Amino acid sequence: LGGCTWFLFNAHFNSLDAGLTAFLTVALLSFLMAQRPGAAKKENRNWMLTVWAALALAVLSKGLIGVVLPGAVLTLYILIERDWRMLTRLHLGKGLALFLLIAAPWFIAVSLINDEFARFFFIHEHFARFTTDVHRRTGAWWYFVPELVIGLMPWTLFVAVRLRDGWRREGERGTLQPLRLLLIWAAFIFMFFSVSHSKLPSYILPVFPALALFAGVEMQRMKPEILSGLAWGLAAIGGGLLLVVLLEGERLAQMFSKDTSPFEIVRYFVPWILASIATFTAGASAAAGLFRQTACTTGVVVLAFGSLGAGILAMNGHNELSRLYSADDIVEKIEAEYGPFDRNAPFYSIEMHDQTLPFYLKRTVTLVQYIDEFALGLAAEPEKGIAQVGDWKSRWQALERGYAIMNPHNYQHFTAEGLPMRLLARDPRRVIVSRQ
Repeated sequence: LGGCTWFLFNAHFNSLDAGLTAFLTVALLSFLMAQRPGAAKKENRNWMLTVWAALALAVLSKGLIGVVLPGAVLTLYILIERDWRMLTRLHLGKGLALFLLIAAPWFIAVSLINDEFARFFFIHEHFARFTTDVHRRTGAWWYFVPELVIGLMPWTLFVAVRLRDGWRREGERGTLQPLRLLLIWAAFIFMFFSVSHSKLPSYILPVFPALALFAGVEMQRMKPEILSGLAWGLAAIGGGLLLVVLLEGERLAQMFSKDTSPFEIVRYFVPWILASIATFTAGASAAAGLFRQTACTTGVVVLAFGSLGAGILAMNGHNELSRLYSADDIVEKIEAEYGPFDRNAPFYSIEMHDQTLPFYLKRTVTLVQYIDEFALGLAAEPEKGIAQVGDWKSRWQALERGYAIMNPHNYQHFTAEGLPMRLLARDPRRVIVSRQ
């Protein structure tokens, strides 16, 4: 799992899906331990209580999805296996009590304080998100296909060639089929979000731990020559990509450049990509040799670390672009030249919300003509935002001191209008001005 490309990259994102995935993975692994053949009654009870606790924490992380997904997977598994006796091993009474004890207090407390919370959270953030385009995060039915294929690397090929064998029943009917459960888990979650009207790349993150575990089990059963051949295939892919970037790196950087991501910055990412691909190729080549020598476990470890090293290099290289995505650099530049921001002066965010800015300012900002995910809060406390840019202009002109952040287009427009502003700093994506 540590070498799984998309899982590694998501470790660098501040996302609710990471916490959700962590607790769902704890629930999945605990369930496998609880239901394994030969588990004593005490072991079954304790592991199942761990499952229920993890599900409660998953719900607290991102809502009902934390119990809907595993509940649907378990239902499908029981129907496919016709293992009705499993229902007697779930400890439903104690489990539900523990689940409610952990999850319910927060929902009750928030609902008592915020009258609109229940409707907004359960209807708008769950049912409307799944069935409508209200969140404007649409995508085609195949949206997650390339993400799954590329994101599961380097294990994609190993999983693909073992799907049929992994689905076969092992042991007597009525005993847990862990590999089937892992495949049902991955398939249902993938399909669930594929049919959803709201799609973001990190939504299918819970799929990857299950498939990584499936790959780990099945690779131990594969013939050395097949393992070696697949690893050489990965090395060949890496070698081809390495050649392309070596020959066309500058041109590729130009292709991905735009006004908000200038070539002068993007080009510095190219050497890191070269180092990343070279590391992956070396790891795959070494693993191929080890697989040929029947050193399966060592080969898996080497391949995983090769992928991990490649991912780390790519993410470190992405820091070359940090000034484009983070307000840290521009805030530091302003404070170095003009001193600290006046915390008593208002700070406006015009038709945009840079999520990194409040962190580096160590204060909140006032949103101007921007709603998006702040709809509930602004509806409850409209005085904490400004609905129209025209209203902000009137306030701005009446100020003695204040700050504002805006995109370059708005800055040019306001400058042409003669709006009083003092330019403090700018970058390709944002402009910060003061009133004085």
